[in-house]
Amino acid sequence: MIYELNRVVEQLAKDKGLPKETVWNLLKKSVEQVAKKRLGDKKKIEVEYDPEIDKLIIQEIKTVVEEVKDPDTEISLKDARGIDPDFKIGEELVYERNVLDLGRIGAHQVKQILMQKLKEEEKNSIYNEYVMRKGEIVSGIVNRIEKNAIIVDLGKSEAYLSFKDMISGEMFAPGDRVRAYLEDVVKGSKGTKIVLSRTHPQFLVKLLEAQVPEIYEGIITIVGVARDPGNRAKVAIKYKDIGIDPVGACIGYKGSRIQNIVQELRGERIDIFKWSENIEELICNALGDVEVIKLVIDENEKSAEIVIPDNKLAVAVGKRGVNIKLASKITGWKLSVKAESKGTKTAKDIDAELAQYLLDENLIKPEGSKK
Repeated sequence: MIYELNRVVEQLAKDKGLPKETVWNLLKKSVEQVAKKRLGDKKKIEVEYDPEIDKLIIQEIKTVVEEVKDPDTEISLKDARGIDPDFKIGEELVYERNVLDLGRIGAHQVKQILMQKLKEEEKNSIYNEYVMRKGEIVSGIVNRIEKNAIIVDLGKSEAYLSFKDMISGEMFAPGDRVRAYLEDVVKGSKGTKIVLSRTHPQFLVKLLEAQVPEIYEGIITIVGVARDPGNRAKVAIKYKDIGIDPVGACIGYKGSRIQNIVQELRGERIDIFKWSENIEELICNALGDVEVIKLVIDENEKSAEIVIPDNKLAVAVGKRGVNIKLASKITGWKLSVKAESKGTKTAKDIDAELAQYLLDENLIKPEGSKK
């Protein structure tokens, strides 16, 4: 037999996404709170559910004592034996009352308190679930677009993806599916705020873990990531020497693994290179396919000047200086490049506007510079 009260609790649990046992406990606590308020705050009150009659039973409990000092929680042995001659000192006498005895006002108060408790429990449940998923990739449907962000429906909750955490140029419309990195979960007065990002370096890390089994299994380890989202990224890797090509494993046969990630990141070019404890080798690896003629290292300043062939300057610097900036970021060293012939001739060969930008950013050295 399915009882009415039991059915109500089941529906509430389903609507709020909470375990049925949790809803029962909250209902009992709500009734107990109202019962104490109406019967007396000092009384010992417990609430139990009787499935045989589908009712909540309010139990007022008193301890049997020789001499009563607190009439709210105690009953004399004489009075107790007037109810049952077998009572002994220290035992408990339970008075049972139907929850309907609270009256219509009491029932309304129970409903108000229960709804508040359910709301708080729902908030806590969402926070606890998603805080455990912090650092994962999540997928959802765009629900709506606000002034500075899109709101993504994750199923049990909504998440916040700000425009600044989206890849430049990408657009989403309501109904679109979006994948993103779960960057943070914040509990506030208005509920739990789930913060997503598609520009976070760890988004790329998680995408690689999903596409490359050797990374997931720990054969290959990602040491560092630097991104210019949607444009270019660099990934430094270490690996266990078990006879594999680590860079090839990340790229996949004919680029199959890396291309899936490139498509997700709106064409972002991904450079994967081997990490080295030798700084000269690390810098050369980070620069990519560029011939390095000479490296001038300043360990105190953690800086390096890189001398390269004139015709490779544009490649070393990269579009808008991105290649050299990402190489600096991922190595942790301040890097600058200088063409073998020096001088403004090479700068002009790059582009006048770009050359000035690179000079301003100290990414290339002007003619006559000593460092």
